[in-house]
Amino acid sequence: MEELSPWISAELGQWDSFLEGQVPRMLKKNTVLFQQADPSCFVYVVKSGRIRITSFEGDGNEKQLFIAEKGAMFGESSCLMGLPRPAAAVAIVDSQVYAAPYERLEEAMRRDFELCRRVMQMISRKNMVLLHQVMELSLADAFQRIAQVLVNLSRQYGAPEREGIRINIRFTHQDVANLIHASRVTVSNVFQVLMGEGILKKCEGRFWVVRPERLQELAEGWSIGTSSPAKK
Repeated sequence: MEELSPWISAELGQWDSFLEGQVPRMLKKNTVLFQQADPSCFVYVVKSGRIRITSFEGDGNEKQLFIAEKGAMFGESSCLMGLPRPAAAVAIVDSQVYAAPYERLEEAMRRDFELCRRVMQMISRKNMVLLHQVMELSLADAFQRIAQVLVNLSRQYGAPEREGIRINIRFTHQDVANLIHASRVTVSNVFQVLMGEGILKKCEGRFWVVRPERLQELAEGWSIGTSSPAKK
């Protein structure tokens, strides 16, 4: 499940041959780096912070595709295909991001096979995340998808403590809803059930996973109140 998490990070040093001499841009929280349908000219790498890659439908509904963390590259696929941006990029927190013309990456890839392989791995990783999301929307109910988001968050940002795993970033029900393409009300209802079952709690603005093993079972398709996977 870790490899399918929408929070994508990588070793920043693996891009040294491409980013040498580049100066990162400083982005304040909620800064839009590019809009959906913008021309594709630059490739980006996150030095610090988090960038949300998100797609908007004609009715304004939002679907978050993935979160680019430290070391993650994004924007390269649309450049490679010569197509407009299929999604927007927005800073979730204050961030530093490298931006370089795609031609620079292409030239570096011609010289450096290892760099070329890393770019292909990054594209493949994101493709796996998107494929997993398609399968989730097709086969998993909202309860299971929300449990999977919480498992990923606890692995990425969790701090084990005596009372459970504290998730060290703030997020809202709407943030989760945007990730799984559900309504905020649905997410709120599931969170209430999880808290009522003693699986999740909220304290001082942070969520805690009190029963991580049970949350993992729910993420794998088990149902509340059962000791076996739910039938699909």
